[in-house]
Amino acid sequence: MGFSSVTSGQVVGMGSSPLPYAGQRVSASQGMISRIAFCFLAPFVLFLFSRLLDVTIPGLHLPFVFGSIVVIATILSGEWLPVMRMTPTWCFLLFTAWFCFASVFGEWRGGSFMVFKDYWVKSLLIFLVISSLAVTMARIWLLVHLITVGIGIAMLVALAVGETDIEGRLMMSAGEFANSNALGMFAVVGLAFCWHSASNPNRVPLTSLWWGAAALPMLYVVARSGSRTALLMLLISLLFVLYRSSWRQRILLAVLAVLGGCATFLTAPEVVLKRFSTLPVLSQAGLDDDASDGERSAVSSTESRRYLLEKSLLITLQHPLFGVGPGNFMVAENQIADKQDRRGNWHVTHNGFTELSSETGLPGFLLYMAALVWVWRSLGRLSARAAKVGRPAETSHSAMAFRTLLLVTLVATFFGISLYHYFVPAFMALAVGLLRSAEETGGDARKPEGAAVEGDARC
Repeated sequence: MGFSSVTSGQVVGMGSSPLPYAGQRVSASQGMISRIAFCFLAPFVLFLFSRLLDVTIPGLHLPFVFGSIVVIATILSGEWLPVMRMTPTWCFLLFTAWFCFASVFGEWRGGSFMVFKDYWVKSLLIFLVISSLAVTMARIWLLVHLITVGIGIAMLVALAVGETDIEGRLMMSAGEFANSNALGMFAVVGLAFCWHSASNPNRVPLTSLWWGAAALPMLYVVARSGSRTALLMLLISLLFVLYRSSWRQRILLAVLAVLGGCATFLTAPEVVLKRFSTLPVLSQAGLDDDASDGERSAVSSTESRRYLLEKSLLITLQHPLFGVGPGNFMVAENQIADKQDRRGNWHVTHNGFTELSSETGLPGFLLYMAALVWVWRSLGRLSARAAKVGRPAETSHSAMAFRTLLLVTLVATFFGISLYHYFVPAFMALAVGLLRSAEETGGDARKPEGAAVEGDARC
């Protein structure tokens, strides 16, 4: 299973033949079903990333209803067939098979089943439907804008009705973001999406002001969350964008970074600023004697995460083939603690990479990483080729922007986001959609697709 590349206008999957074009892929009736599927996918994505229903009407289960319709319509449309030939899809399908296989040998099969049912199967379906339906630039941009708006809504809801913990850190009252670190990391992802839309070379005039305004509550949430991981994500993504930008863009970003830093310093609570100051401190010995309780709590969190990282690497070495079973790291860590006559930590690894390696073994880890590397390298080749052959700047820009999004989420993965979760698969699916769209238009984002079934994003 080798990595494929973007060459001569083709996105190569498992084989060497190019993917069929949009007009060749589906009939007119299937195209109608495809448009219906996308019409339900759009609100589903908005629900998924705004998390608005977590604190309003969770009992209606609207994401499940819309998601089920999208899956069924996608199957009927036939849009999933080309995606099945691509390397990331095969990697994820093989990972799913290995997930089930590793669960049989796991420490607690019930825990593996819950992870599969509640997380991975949903992530796999989200990857498949987005990569199947987001195959034109119009659809991709609509989804990007909906995700950006959704994250913006989530941040506004957190600021309006969110709660603060005993350390003064902001978090949601319920749902996936009832955790300050998760909320802060999600805000940084939203900032990356805002940059993606605001710096698009083909954007409508003055829309940059809109996306800039949308970024303000996200930046404020990063400050209020007190998440050092979010701060680190922000710094790394900023350095990456500066490295890949023109001098004019670098100056603008530098000015915005200084203004954002000053605004953070002026608006964030003192306890949060003290927590940020402990970012380079790795142990309690590095603190002053007069350190506050918040600072000691932050460093204690660092020590705990380092311990969990060490134990996840140890478990990977002890169980390199099958791991201890998905969702079973806490059980395995507690068994190690029992042998040492102490209490278990009973926390997840807080590192998505070692979570995979320790729970699904090295085969599972390598299958997932193969999909990630394929997408990363293909985006880089698309960007380079688009610039080389003089294609519109939007193609190259989108490829680099999706690379930035992947980088941001992978940094978050190293410090907490689970790869079983839908975040990374969803962003990978958008990238796959971009690669397919570039292949169908020869890398020209403005060239009409020519397929009646998928000419635009209309329902």
